[in-house]
Amino acid sequence: MKRLLFFIPFILCLSLPVPALQPIGSWEVYPTFRTPKQIFEGGDKLFFLADYSLFSYGKDDQEIRELSSLNLLSDNNISLIAGDVSNDLLVIVYTNSNIDLIDISSERCYNIPYLKNATMTSSKTVNDISFYENEIYLATGFGIVVLNSAKKEIKTTYSFNEEISSVARQGDYLYCTRADHGLYSCRVDDIPYDINHWEKLRNSYISQLRPFSDGLLLLHENKNLYFKREEESSATLILGDNQTEKTEILGNRLLVYTSDKKLLSCDENLQFSTLFSFDNTPYSPLDISSNNNQNRLWILEKESVSSLKYTDASTFTPEVEIPCDIYQKVYNPFSLTIANGRVYVSPAGVGYLNNEQRVDGYISILENGQWTNILPEDVPVSNHPNYTWGNLFNIVVDPDDPETFYVGTWLEGLYRFKNNLYDTHWNSENSPIETDNDWANKAGGLAFDADKNLYMVNLG
Repeated sequence: MKRLLFFIPFILCLSLPVPALQPIGSWEVYPTFRTPKQIFEGGDKLFFLADYSLFSYGKDDQEIRELSSLNLLSDNNISLIAGDVSNDLLVIVYTNSNIDLIDISSERCYNIPYLKNATMTSSKTVNDISFYENEIYLATGFGIVVLNSAKKEIKTTYSFNEEISSVARQGDYLYCTRADHGLYSCRVDDIPYDINHWEKLRNSYISQLRPFSDGLLLLHENKNLYFKREEESSATLILGDNQTEKTEILGNRLLVYTSDKKLLSCDENLQFSTLFSFDNTPYSPLDISSNNNQNRLWILEKESVSSLKYTDASTFTPEVEIPCDIYQKVYNPFSLTIANGRVYVSPAGVGYLNNEQRVDGYISILENGQWTNILPEDVPVSNHPNYTWGNLFNIVVDPDDPETFYVGTWLEGLYRFKNNLYDTHWNSENSPIETDNDWANKAGGLAFDADKNLYMVNLG
């Protein structure tokens, strides 16, 4: 019989390819699909971003690929993507401000490392991306960067030493939103590199600017959508009720996905019509993309990517479903345990002076090239019923039973799993683990000794 010994210190649907075995000395990047963020349909390919990982799907070969620095990209850890339908281009921005431009038809990558390599005191974070003809506009933590999409290079940079949250060009004018929440404009042939030459139009609280038709779309922070023409002094509300979730511009047509699960189309005359309603369907889209006029939608959901073809606002035919639940869920690995041909990964734990106490408790297990995931909603909690199970420490595998493992947590004590399913757990109510002011049952630092006793540290 094993004994638990406690140490309380005084201080402290498609068939997806199975990855082949990696040759010795080579590396494999394991993408994370835990929090889906963005989707973009470009030409014959589909791209979708989850956490910091990018995936592509070929419509012709029906192959899903994980894109990384090992096969196409110049870097890892992606923060933002944006697609330019007219130029068949995908812009990729990394957390370190590195930039890739992907020619979708040739799937060739062009790296623009200027921001990554630049030395500056201001933030280099890219906040927003917009397109105008053959130019790409980046709103950054220090100003505006303009890229030439044809030459795949930087055209100009406007350094203001000030946060720009969104930027767009329409006709002869540049527009941006600044740190004071104001909307500003400047003629392109004026002096746009001097922030003092920009005219403040209004206090706006606009989160996104996009050129459309003969004017400018303004998405308010409250999710109302406005439209402004150059000669007009004020903007007109074109979609209210705080319902705009996403806009996508396709030439002379604007697609809007709303909070009441409807896809709207807006023409150049600003007339809206309902293309499709997701009421009474099995879909719960987090993001939607469509780049054609064939009544086909691509939908990003929590665990999958799907396409459907609709004939009217309520009639549709499912076409493709790409399951993504086979990918690992731990986007911020904290602890790795290797035992019996398996790799166990747990997410960010906590430490001294770490105030984050509500990290969801995912565990991902790699065996024979396949991932098995334990989700927080599948694990019970007792000390904090309003939180999900989380803030994990290290994992240890039972030396007598390879199907049993233990993991310590910050809030809920010690857990045991059998056959990758929750089995039981111990806390201050059923074990010597002491609670921290009735708040945390801190059990970490797990280890088996030579006699197969399990030790742990009761932190605090």
